[in-house]
Amino acid sequence: MKLRFVEGKPALLIKDTLVIADLHIGIEREYAENGIKIPPLADVLLKEIKDLIKASHARSLILMGDIKHIVPGHSSYERKEVRKFLNAINEIVNVGIIKGNHDSNIENYIPEGVRIFNAKGIILENDFYLFHGHTWPRTGFLKAKYCIMAHIHPQIEIVSRLGYNFIDDVWVVSEMKDSILERYNGYENKSLPEVIIMPKFNKMAGGLVINKETCLEKLDNKHSSPLLRNLDIMKSKIFTLSGLYLGRLSELSH
Repeated sequence: MKLRFVEGKPALLIKDTLVIADLHIGIEREYAENGIKIPPLADVLLKEIKDLIKASHARSLILMGDIKHIVPGHSSYERKEVRKFLNAINEIVNVGIIKGNHDSNIENYIPEGVRIFNAKGIILENDFYLFHGHTWPRTGFLKAKYCIMAHIHPQIEIVSRLGYNFIDDVWVVSEMKDSILERYNGYENKSLPEVIIMPKFNKMAGGLVINKETCLEKLDNKHSSPLLRNLDIMKSKIFTLSGLYLGRLSELSH
């Protein structure tokens, strides 16, 4: 199998390509506006990614959307931090960006050599379709074995009998409903691709606790993800970053 989850990290490898999503560079400025002061995060993210590249021997890096944070537009701070970050990574590996909903006009200030791909996604190694998740993917994604998206920052909350709660980022592996074929009329295939939803890379970017009823309602929201509304989400398999299988979402919901 060409795909491998990086144990303990919100990242995966497709052959020699490292894939991560949801960096949200510049989010610390939003925290500062609310009175929460945290140091710049771009350098922290840069070190983590450099370490991952070195450990995995990756030759290329795909950033699967939401490289920056402000939406819409961008700030001069964000522009500077994003450019500095991409310059440093681009010196090590080939870098490609699949645009997310936070990445409007990012092509105007990225370094030369960094490739930009449309938000509707790309096919990688024939079997893997990658897109951020806020738009409909191209029809070609139905020919892939796996459709990989991000966007929702999935998390799971586990509550003990004493009331202590534990919240952590998770991988979500789900199946599509046949209703997806209504969107892509005329497509015929014996099987639909399995959907893998990636956890966010930036720990400070927040998340959606998908096993809480109030949060599950957000998955059905028209502003979340059109593909999500065509997944059999309650039957989704949930895995921690360390690879521990927690069960199906229906068994974890509260």
